Amino acid sequence: MTENNIVDWTPDFFLANEANCRLVLSETANRLSVPSLNSIPLHSFKDKQLARFRGMIQDTYNPEYYLDRFQIRNVATNETTTCCGRYRDTLDSLPGETVIVDSKENVNAERQTCFVISVPGVNSWAKEKCTVRENAPQVSTNTATKRSLESEEMECVEFSSKKHTQTTPSSGDGEPRLLSREHAMNFPLPNDDGKACIVKIYDETSFKLNQIIDIVGFMSLDPALSVAHDPDKLMDDIEFQSHNPPVSLIPRLHAIDVKDVSMEEVPQTIQGDLTFPVTTRSDLKLVLSQILFGDVLAAEYVICHLISSVYLRRDFLSLGAFPLNITNLPLDKCQTFPEDFYGILSLLLPKSHLIGMTLDELNNLNLQPKKDYDCNRLTSGVLQLSDNTHLVLDETKLTDGQVSANGRKNYEAFSTLINSQTVTYDFKYYTMDFPADIPVLILSESKSMIPANRVGKEFKQ
Repeated sequence: MTENNIVDWTPDFFLANEANCRLVLSETANRLSVPSLNSIPLHSFKDKQLARFRGMIQDTYNPEYYLDRFQIRNVATNETTTCCGRYRDTLDSLPGETVIVDSKENVNAERQTCFVISVPGVNSWAKEKCTVRENAPQVSTNTATKRSLESEEMECVEFSSKKHTQTTPSSGDGEPRLLSREHAMNFPLPNDDGKACIVKIYDETSFKLNQIIDIVGFMSLDPALSVAHDPDKLMDDIEFQSHNPPVSLIPRLHAIDVKDVSMEEVPQTIQGDLTFPVTTRSDLKLVLSQILFGDVLAAEYVICHLISSVYLRRDFLSLGAFPLNITNLPLDKCQTFPEDFYGILSLLLPKSHLIGMTLDELNNLNLQPKKDYDCNRLTSGVLQLSDNTHLVLDETKLTDGQVSANGRKNYEAFSTLINSQTVTYDFKYYTMDFPADIPVLILSESKSMIPANRVGKEFKQ
């Protein structure tokens, strides 16, 4: 095995050749050759295989303690060997060997743990595709990980008797509950083909919520990670289930390199195919003006909105934000205009989302992320989005009716986002405002109901 054969790297090989491996990984082409979890099914990966994943940090967990160095004793010869516990969740030992848990040579260390999900709102054209080339490394299908959740839990008992898990979960008195896939994945927006990972980071680099990162690390697919040491106490604990989901659904990824890609709108494989000619703006204005029934000024406003971004925060002002409200829509000519117009915008924007503002949606949507103390995690809300995710609100479907207490909260959440580009997170006993950069476009028949500092443009019909 050599450093250039990236797909064959193992944790032990990386630890023995770390400097050279990091040098190889610094090359963009080599990084992109690592199999991506974003575009390859999870069951195609093997335990301890090198993988890449690009996603948004949805939540950060408490630091996790592990054995960075530990000793193993051969039962027959009584010889001891020092091993490294990095980039793995279990302390592997061969038959006839045992881990010396109380050895003075053992070294404890701490690693960061965060929950990373597929970037919300990414449009289909901007998703990273798995391109197959003749010289591209092929990932063999690993049928051992292609199992149902029920069979995985049955097999965990045998695995846990052979391996020592490094993570010690907290106990609880929660009632027996089986958490759904939707609960485990915790996506802010519906995403049928979305992925999620529990990422474990070993350096001291700090990351923040909603940051987009590109991780290269070793997969951990040991089913023993989903089983408690004391099943009678912990298997029915909702916090344990939330933080230790089945690896066939949410794998663990031990990061060897983490790159902040928040400023990159689309994957590098797509960026290489894009061009930006001088005539792009005039061409875009021509297209948008035709879609907007010949209103050239409205097209100019839309272009300014599309390229807007917060560049400076001063007091309560977010400089650079350009929220836009287009009114007097020609619904008599085209009743589906809001959906059709959004469809065009989604072909121009890497990340966007349309919210049909019916009274039912306003009352029932969960816009604000909330802290769930039973599960000890942050439950996502619709507004937990990464920067430069464009939000389109369609108020043309809004009707008269009673607004509920949750509807009033959502009303205030939209207003806060538009006015100050912040999203309020609900921690039950207190709230906290997190900065955001989410351009908001409102489509309505008359002036929007949301009180906000925005630019208004009335259609010329």
